[in-house]
Order: sequence, then C-alpha cells, then structure tokens
Amino acid sequence: MRSARRIFALMTFMFWSSLYVYLPVLGPQAERLGASLSLVGLIISSYGFAQLWLRVPLGVWSDRIGRRKPFIMFAFVIAAFSGFGLWCAGDARYMLIYRGLGGVAASAWVVFTVLFCSYFPPDKGSQAIGLITATTFSAEMASTLAGGFLADKYGWGAPFFCSGLLALVGLVLSTMVKEKPQPQSAISLVEMASMGKNKRLLSVSLIAVLSQYVVFVTLYGFTPVYAARLGATAMQLGFLSATAFVAMAAASLIGGALWAEKFGEARVVIGGLLVVSCCSILIPLIDNLQFLYVIQALSGFGRGLILPSLMSMSIQGVPDARKGTAMGFFQATYALGMFGGPALSGMMSELIGLRGIFFCTGGIGLVTALAAQRLLRSPMEAGIEEWI
Repeated sequence: MRSARRIFALMTFMFWSSLYVYLPVLGPQAERLGASLSLVGLIISSYGFAQLWLRVPLGVWSDRIGRRKPFIMFAFVIAAFSGFGLWCAGDARYMLIYRGLGGVAASAWVVFTVLFCSYFPPDKGSQAIGLITATTFSAEMASTLAGGFLADKYGWGAPFFCSGLLALVGLVLSTMVKEKPQPQSAISLVEMASMGKNKRLLSVSLIAVLSQYVVFVTLYGFTPVYAARLGATAMQLGFLSATAFVAMAAASLIGGALWAEKFGEARVVIGGLLVVSCCSILIPLIDNLQFLYVIQALSGFGRGLILPSLMSMSIQGVPDARKGTAMGFFQATYALGMFGGPALSGMMSELIGLRGIFFCTGGIGLVTALAAQRLLRSPMEAGIEEWI
C-alpha cells in the first residue's frame, strides 16, 4: 500500500505541475499579448468555469462505473493539449480557450482525491486529504519556481511547453496506479438532488465558494499582475508564487494532521480565512517586492489551512459508493468562486482599479469568516447522519 501511495503522490505531483508551471507568467503574458485586465480576469476564470460544469458529472460517472483510473488518465491527455496550446497561442483570446482546457483536466481532481482516500482507513480521511493536498501544494511550489526560471532563461513561452511535457510524464505514471474496482452504483436523479439538499454539504460548499473567490482573485490572479507592475522579473514572479505554495504545503500538513484534530476543522478554516482576508487588504499598501513576498507567504499559509479541512468535511460520513458524487458536488460548487472571482474582479477593475480589487476581496473574505463561524458546526449538529 505504501508503494501505491508513493506512485500516486508522484503522479499527482506531475499533474499539478503541468497545470501550474506557467501560472507566474499567465497574467503578465496575457497583458504582453495585448489583453486588458477584463480579459486577463476571463483567462484566469476560464479554469474554474470548466470545473463548475464538469466536476459533478465526473463524480457521478465514476461512482456509476466504480472506476477512477480512466478519468485520471484522460485528464493528463487534456492537460497536455492545454499546455502545448498555450505555448502556441499568439493571441490572448486563444489563451482563454487553452486555459479553459486546463480547467477541464483539473475537473478530474474529484476522482484523484477519492481514489487516494481509498488507500487509507475511513477514520484517516483528514490525514489522507492533508497528505495529498501537501503534495499538490509542493508541486505547485516547485513548478511555479521552475516556471519563473524557464521564462527568464528561455523566454516566456518555455513554461507552457514544459506544461505539456509534464502532462505526458504524468500520463505514463498514471498507467501504474493501483485501483480496486468498486461496485457499480447507479445513482438516481432523486438521490443526486438529495445531495444538494444536505445542509452539511451545502454549508461546506458555500464557504468553499467564497474562500476560492478570495484565493483566485489574489494568489492565483492579480497578485502576480500587481507584482509585475512593481517591476518584478519573470524569475521574481516565480519566486513570488513559490513562496505561497511552500507556505500552503506546510499549512496543509499542520492543519490536516495536527490542528484539525486538536482545535476542530471549523476553527482551522475560520483562522485561514482571516489570514487570507487581511493579506488581501494589505497588498495595495505595499510598494516593494520584499514585503509582497511576506504577505504572499502568509496568504498561502492561510489558504493551506482552508481547503484541506473543507475537502475532508465534504465527505465525512458519506458512503463509499457516493463519495465521488459528494466530492464532485463540493468541488463543482467551489469552482464557482474560482470562475466568478477573477471574472467579476476583472470587470470591476474598470471602475475601482487594481488596488480596489484587493480591498473588496479582503472584505468578502472577512464576511466569509463570519459566515463560517455560524455555518460550520460539528458534524452531528449539522446533520451528517443524513448520509447514513
């Protein structure tokens, strides 16, 4: 089982590396190709738009056939098309299409997480999610650092080409992943609709939507654009993103393995929301890159506390035959924040400017923390027994 976990972790590393190696230069490259802030926002949000529509069907489909591995392999094929397509794009409008394909590939994350959790006992769900999330953040850290170096050394197109190559390596690794087929489960429309009525799942998903809104506007969206306007080079943009991902990986391990058990997952989520919100408000007040690195690290640490805990909470008490559907519902719902955040902020930028985007986003994050304090009650209080 340990060897299966190692292979899966390495495959996961390649998967997220292929989707994030070009992230430090994605927004600035779009601007270099003539994109307005509105179009930059749409390019970033296209990644979440695809996931908004695909994650639930993928979760249901994988539950129906009792298999996860075929979806993982297909995701690598799409990721390769996305990376090579972005490399070839000579117009920012084509970047919108190919980054959207990256979102199609990322939709398979629902089956990644469910399959990896199957390697652990049911009562170790938080630990499994923490480990796989730490692997994810480590991949994003290493790849964004490498992406900045590649862009600085070989040109701005190099990270996109590398994305395609990493996806092909991951495809090879995916053929070695072990899977124990589950009984086929034909979920009915009534059962699927009932998932959307479960108060626990809805509460967790709502907080995830708003937290992803904050994260994708700042960490993954306009912070690199802000840094570029402060004069950051491609290498410095890579370091900026890598700084956040190092903090995310550390926080996901600490939050999932230690703090979630000691303080409760809800408190960990609330603490993370407060951190990322305050960081967003501070960004427009910074006028040098050194301080921006510090804020980026703090924001990354906050994000690393939020997502693993929410992911674990989304499938607590869910029968194995329904976990893919539940995780698909959760991840599709939070993709609304990934899509809506950058898109709305990009359009708002025409009125409030780049600095105003960070102030508004920070305010939304603080409201989300207040909502989480009310909605994320203990599992039994929130009706998790409804799954059983």
